[in-house]
Amino acid sequence: MPAEEDAPIESGTPPPASAGDDPASGDASLAHRLERLAAGRLEAMLDDAQKHPQGLLSPERLRELATLAALLGVSDRLAPVPPPSPSRWPAAAALASATIAVGAMLFLHVARTEIELDATASEFAFTLARTQALTEPTPLRFVGVAGFDAVEGQDGNGPAHRRLALAASPTDAGCAGSITLDRLILPRGAEVRLARSPVPQRAHLAVHAPGASLQLTLDGCVRPGGDTGAPSITRGVRTLSIALGRDDVDIDLLGTGDTLFALAPFVHADELSLSRVEEIAGDGITLVRHVSTVTGGTLLFDALDGQSRTLRVAEPIRFEGVDGELRSVAFDGKQIALRFHGEVRGLVSGGDSHPRSWMPTWLEWLKANHAASLFLAAATSGFALLTALLKWWKPASARRAP
Repeated sequence: MPAEEDAPIESGTPPPASAGDDPASGDASLAHRLERLAAGRLEAMLDDAQKHPQGLLSPERLRELATLAALLGVSDRLAPVPPPSPSRWPAAAALASATIAVGAMLFLHVARTEIELDATASEFAFTLARTQALTEPTPLRFVGVAGFDAVEGQDGNGPAHRRLALAASPTDAGCAGSITLDRLILPRGAEVRLARSPVPQRAHLAVHAPGASLQLTLDGCVRPGGDTGAPSITRGVRTLSIALGRDDVDIDLLGTGDTLFALAPFVHADELSLSRVEEIAGDGITLVRHVSTVTGGTLLFDALDGQSRTLRVAEPIRFEGVDGELRSVAFDGKQIALRFHGEVRGLVSGGDSHPRSWMPTWLEWLKANHAASLFLAAATSGFALLTALLKWWKPASARRAP
């Protein structure tokens, strides 16, 4: 039985759609059907050309070939264009930003922090932030002053070599008297250092306050030159005014109570130092080093919800940008107990060659003050970062539309 010839396709006439075709199948389905139809007709044309004596196509086949070419052109236009692969740069940028943010919170320190220092030391120094009283009226058993400019109110010749020493005791049967250090008012910027005197039980006060004056009130019998001096009986009350010059003035003091000497409460300071400078000379050179005077104590961080650090003996600690007040300072004959509260811009421990910042990091500050916000930000950032990483590693075939 002879094979039936393939019926020619009318130009511009698409194949009839079956009733079961779904129009929603889209351009991709229609393009695949046109490709299959064109492949079948081309195979039939090749068979006809092989049967022709000269291997040529009949005019009908040539017209059909032109129709197939037009159909293939339509198929190319209907073929879906795969969507471009999403760029991985947003995910990389998100990962880099998260890393930088976490690193900044871990290693960057806050600009200022509030502290409370409760420490003991062999000596310490500070600078007054305003004109104020350094001491309250204080009864003394001994006072020695050196380095001043002048003394007013003293009988006889002035003290030799700018030195003055006075001793008095109300219980001395042979020479009963008293010495009172009046309120010592110093100007802003005055530099003060309080330390143990080389003489046991005495406090040593070094003051640099040009233009200030120290007032002493003498009553009764006073011994010039100290405990071994000859008695000098004063009729009534006498006041000595000691002018402080441009040089540092050294003052040795011995109080009458259990607390041998104390500063006035709430002294405002803008510099604070718990160290002293030592100079070591030898072999033609002089070595200078800072030595810690700390003997113990505790440093509390108010901004970190009361977290604290324990200060070890001779632990180096330096303060920068101080703005606060010395709430109490007392000397008991062995060491100085001080309490300071205020803000600092820098807090460094360790030696000059290996300093370590004790300033809170931003992460510590956020954890102590905004824990809920920090948790929410961390959870949101973690979710966003995980989403970006999943998009980064998602296979290309899974990202391409079907």
